[in-house]
Amino acid sequence: MYYLSYSSKFEWRVFLYDPTRPHIPPGENETSFFHEMINITGIQYDAPRLVVKPRALDYGIYKAIENVTMIGPQGVWHTDDGYFEIIKSPLYAIIIGGSTRSIGFDKNFTLDANASRDPDVDVGNREGIQVYWLCKRQSEKNFTFPDDPGNLTVITIIPRAVIHGVNATDLGGCHGNGPGLLDFTGYELPLNSGYMNINETYDFRFFIRKGNRTAYYDSSVLIVAGDPPQMAIRCDRNCLEKFNPSEKITLTALCTSCTSSSATNLMYKWTLSVQEGETWTSVDLASIAKTPVDRNTVVIGGGKLEGGKMYRIRITSWFKGGTSTGFAELAKVINVPPSGGVCVATPSEGYALKEIFAVSCEGWEDTDTPLSYTIKYKNGLDGLESGIYEGMDAVRRNMSMPLGKEMYNHTIFIYVSISDSLGAFTTVETRIKVTEEQLSDDEFSDMLGSMTADNGALGNLIAEGNAQAMCQFVGAITSLLNNKAEPEPEVITTTAAPNPGPPRNPKDIAAEAARRAQEEAERKRREEEARKQRIAAREKMVLAMTNVQVDSVTTVQQTSAALQSLLSTPEEVSPDAQAGASKAMENMADFMLSNSKFTSGSALTSAATGLVSGLGYMVSASSSTVSKKDNNDTAANASATVLQENCDVGNGEDGDGGVGDDDDGYDGSRRGVVVLVVVKMMMMVVVVLMMMMVMMVVGGSCDVGNGDEGSCDDGDVGGDKDDGDSGGYDGGRKGVVMVAKAVIASLNGATDKVFQAVASQSALGEDAVMIQTPAMALTSSKKLPSELGGSEMSIGEGKFGMPMASSSDNNTDPVDMKGVGTKDNAYSWDPSASAVQTQVMSLELRNSTGHIIPGNNLGEPISLFVSTGQTPSDPSIITLSHRSTVYHTLNVDKNDTSLHFEILRKTLIPKLSLLPDDPPVNATFPKDRHMFYISNADTNHTTAGTWYLAVFYNGTINPQYLLDSKGIPELFIPKKVNYTLRMYSSGCLFWDEENDRWSGDGCVVGPQSRMDMVQYLCTHLTSFASDFFVMPNVIDWSKISLDNLFSNPTVFAVVMAIFGLYVIGMIWARKKDKQDLLLLGATPLEDNDPRDMYLYEVVFYTGHSASAGTTGNVYMILEGTIDETAPKAMKDPVRVKFTKSAIDTFLLALGRLKSLRVWHDNSGQSPDNDKNNLKAFFYINYSTVEPVLMEIQYL
Repeated sequence: MYYLSYSSKFEWRVFLYDPTRPHIPPGENETSFFHEMINITGIQYDAPRLVVKPRALDYGIYKAIENVTMIGPQGVWHTDDGYFEIIKSPLYAIIIGGSTRSIGFDKNFTLDANASRDPDVDVGNREGIQVYWLCKRQSEKNFTFPDDPGNLTVITIIPRAVIHGVNATDLGGCHGNGPGLLDFTGYELPLNSGYMNINETYDFRFFIRKGNRTAYYDSSVLIVAGDPPQMAIRCDRNCLEKFNPSEKITLTALCTSCTSSSATNLMYKWTLSVQEGETWTSVDLASIAKTPVDRNTVVIGGGKLEGGKMYRIRITSWFKGGTSTGFAELAKVINVPPSGGVCVATPSEGYALKEIFAVSCEGWEDTDTPLSYTIKYKNGLDGLESGIYEGMDAVRRNMSMPLGKEMYNHTIFIYVSISDSLGAFTTVETRIKVTEEQLSDDEFSDMLGSMTADNGALGNLIAEGNAQAMCQFVGAITSLLNNKAEPEPEVITTTAAPNPGPPRNPKDIAAEAARRAQEEAERKRREEEARKQRIAAREKMVLAMTNVQVDSVTTVQQTSAALQSLLSTPEEVSPDAQAGASKAMENMADFMLSNSKFTSGSALTSAATGLVSGLGYMVSASSSTVSKKDNNDTAANASATVLQENCDVGNGEDGDGGVGDDDDGYDGSRRGVVVLVVVKMMMMVVVVLMMMMVMMVVGGSCDVGNGDEGSCDDGDVGGDKDDGDSGGYDGGRKGVVMVAKAVIASLNGATDKVFQAVASQSALGEDAVMIQTPAMALTSSKKLPSELGGSEMSIGEGKFGMPMASSSDNNTDPVDMKGVGTKDNAYSWDPSASAVQTQVMSLELRNSTGHIIPGNNLGEPISLFVSTGQTPSDPSIITLSHRSTVYHTLNVDKNDTSLHFEILRKTLIPKLSLLPDDPPVNATFPKDRHMFYISNADTNHTTAGTWYLAVFYNGTINPQYLLDSKGIPELFIPKKVNYTLRMYSSGCLFWDEENDRWSGDGCVVGPQSRMDMVQYLCTHLTSFASDFFVMPNVIDWSKISLDNLFSNPTVFAVVMAIFGLYVIGMIWARKKDKQDLLLLGATPLEDNDPRDMYLYEVVFYTGHSASAGTTGNVYMILEGTIDETAPKAMKDPVRVKFTKSAIDTFLLALGRLKSLRVWHDNSGQSPDNDKNNLKAFFYINYSTVEPVLMEIQYL
């Protein structure tokens, strides 16, 4: 059942209850007892949800009325109302520095309570707050601080010794005037320890009152001899009146008496103790801290401290070489999270998108109320955490859940966190099973179209403005889309050889083949229609998600989870959807960064994980769009070439360069290029078949040959066309690249903001925060410059290793390290991106102000390990006889490439050379001599070519001594051994931002590279990737049977056709090679004079263009230092000269040379006599004149 709805208009009215008339007479209009709040700053009156910003409304009871009017139909509206009360928040009192600290004797010091405040007003607004300071000695047991100090007699803060002299009677208290209320009402209490007693502890209480609200904070001071550093403890994270056991605690030690120079010589030691009854027991802090305990900042991980107990953490400090120690302590109770309840999800099983689930919680208790509930889920144990709900409802209904993963029996793991008012929470797990309702393709298509229509379920949620429900809906429906988008598993069946029965009628065979082809074409057409429908549905849902109002970290979690589900099938994300999603993610990253200070670490990390996952899928979608466009263009251009080419193979011509051209790397031998001919013919056949299939699927006519605009949707040979993925979008490569660049720029900005938000909660020395998702990894780490040298930073499956050189130890400004790794290439628009075969990784260093530290021209290289994504396959097994050598060939087509070899027989002797007879090349052996490599630096970046690896068996593998007939031991050498071999090449690539392309300059492949991980050594920082190629294993022909071919007639026919073409090509090539023999040798000119003393070999290289040759008579004149020759006719009585791409040699007798002139007489059929046709002119690429008996060459 689907609900019809349209866009809606929302209107909120807010009323404050009038306390002067608390009773409402029956029948009287209720709103008359309320005062309407109009145009209040901080209230959005036209949003789907009523959001009241902090301190926008005063205390009181309010009534909220919502009116929803459907835009379109007349008279469709609904009104609802509710009540809420704004109460006074507790006052917050604090003395900065800790619970207890030491002060040297006769020192000025201050107790600072400036951070105390009323949370209900702006920071700094202290109007109406009354301040009280109380003091006593800890040994004065007869005096305790009262709950209300207002009735105490005020005691002067002037020391008694100052008023009555040094011999005055000590009455106790702080300065000898007795314990009690001090005559001081400021927030900074100035004191001097010279009027206090050494080894005496003084207790202070700071008390504030505002109306009927009060708060206080107690702090103690121990007076010690000497001049120790005055220490204080600042709480950076988890700083409420109780420590939240669920979150990490971050504390920083401050020296209030140190100068900037003396602070660098300060030593630190943190300790921890827990109160057990009346005693304090030491706790091993180093085992639970996430940072070293000898730094100024310490971080204690969440879940390490026991709820309900009092803990005391102390910082002890001293100067290097000094003996006087100062300390500060902070004592707090660990909050106890809610307990005693249960949470259950119902029903336990249902269909995705059809079943409505609910989560009910009951029985939870806690002293710090009210309780709140957060519901999240994971699709399988390996899934990412996705938010569903956050609020105070213990029962949450009407929840849509996604399709569960089959590998986890379709189980959805639901996690409910029950939190008290101070943030301590308990998490419980409940499970449901969500399967897919069995629908036909047509039924699913109808359901999808109906639900995503403007008047369908999606439109209804958009109209309601219900962000949580819309995120749940999108997650559920997208799980079904993703399941449909997955390719069906290939079913491999073993088919016996065909049973020779009675012969079938050829017409029946042809008819069956035609029927199958028609069914296949229809299947592909339906698949394409379903794909386009899924693309359109994703785009619509993405654009709907961009309108979600982000007002909490939970909203970020929910929205990012829905988006990452939408984007998890990158090939079905249109450019318009990419642009919309990138905008939404950047907005969420903005919100995260601006609210990171007020967000718990677990909530921030969860939200960041969802965003990073979505950002990674966005990179994949952008890369997929550009790659798909390039592939379509390549296929279309190749098809056009197939239909346009006019090849004269007999003359070594292929339309542009020729099969026999030297440009192809061959010397003109037909046998040398026969394989190229066969392969090219196969490619032509395959491409033509592909284009025929496309034309059948789309049911149209496509003139691929001329690439006319509008002739075909796919290929875009004639112009930029719509590929059907998004309406009205310019699908040309230029448009795709522009969108890709804009999307990646937006994603980089969003990624940077997520990093800044995560880094803002990290402490110096704390373990790196590593967020790893299927498509992207983000790592944040904070270190001192002196700690960078030799450090490592893991990013997903790769890592960076910093050079050993480090900065001065005196530099105490922390450095933030930002590492990003993506599964796919974000910078895919340049043709050089085709070389990227691995993940892409980048590293940035930032100073304490957030500015990027340049990473160019480093003195020592940075070591980078990039995962290749390769799983080491079974190596080739080769048999080698005693005293024999086997050569292995590795063809390399790129200069910036390194070579890697793994031989798994340790007594074989490998030799690496460029040619079989060349001397060995020096190679690097990092582990043992049978796993070695040669880097691109070793070859001076000229690795391209054919490499040979020679393996020699010297007979020392597993030597055995056998007894001969006389019982004498005799050495037995196996005649043959087996060894395994892997060969692969790798290259280092980095993104050159200045030239907008991938480059390999300045990087060297390192010796620790292996098949699954490539090491780079680079002297700069940017984005890195790898070019990686594994040589295929040798085919084991013993395991190949003709039965395998006979079981598949189509494959058998193709194999036999290729073999037939190969035989025909070999016969043709042999015939042409014999004809080529006639073309060898120089042609003596007819008018050579035998008396001339100098013989010259004149060689003409005709160009490769279609009209470069000529059938006209060609003449030349050679000029010497004294005279010139008569015109010389260059003819051959047997061979045809001056054809396209020809090399013609003539032997000329003459004196010394000066210049050469060449022309033809326009005779013959080629070129024609139209002198206005530039293509008609004869073209010589270049020529050489070389004396036969002298080492001189003229060009």
